[in-house]
Amino acid sequence: MRSDARQRIIREAINEQLSADAIQSVQIEEASDSDGEPILKITIVLTKRGALLARKKMVGLPRTLREKINDDRLFPIIDFISESDAKRKRAAA
Repeated sequence: MRSDARQRIIREAINEQLSADAIQSVQIEEASDSDGEPILKITIVLTKRGALLARKKMVGLPRTLREKINDDRLFPIIDFISESDAKRKRAAA
């Protein structure tokens, strides 16, 4: 699967699972873990409403994404951060 198609599928799955109005932005980066295995580093910036999401939806997201992308080699590593933390992170960069 091409990277742009994979990213589109991931974004759609995240919006379905968490609801689009709970998400400010999604960043997806293909990388390798410490063993050289391929991973997807996904950062989801949550709106204030998103911060109140049920944890069940967040916990089940890696499984949902693995099913959607249908690639056993890629494991999604997901960071959830608030809008304010995202602003601090950008300011520090």
